[in-house]
Amino acid sequence: MYCDISDVRRRTMAVTESDVPDHLVEAYISEGQDVIDNYLRLIYAVPFLSVPTSIKRICADIAAYFIMRDFPDRIFEQDLERLERTYTKDIQDLVNGNTTLPTDSLPTSSVGNFVYKVESDGSRWDDYNTGN
Repeated sequence: MYCDISDVRRRTMAVTESDVPDHLVEAYISEGQDVIDNYLRLIYAVPFLSVPTSIKRICADIAAYFIMRDFPDRIFEQDLERLERTYTKDIQDLVNGNTTLPTDSLPTSSVGNFVYKVESDGSRWDDYNTGN
């Protein structure tokens, strides 16, 4: 996961564990990760094997946004709008090249690398490598 439950809970202080159990927070984190991966898949090798701090923050913002959206009685509307503006801008900055991730995040399109998965007939395992 790109962030953990405590990262999300810090952004949704009014939404307690009795409102949204941890297993649901994990589901929102997974959805946030999917959003990030969908935006960044042409620029970076995703999912990130080593999660940059900025991706961790963006994922927590997205998961918190989804929680606040789905539990509107527990939040202020301006908090919801602020979170959406923040994560949208952060992702767009990455997509547009206004900000970049550390080089160990394996940029794909800017250096002409691609990622491939090694598979065999009898079994499947993740072995990510880069090649030109």
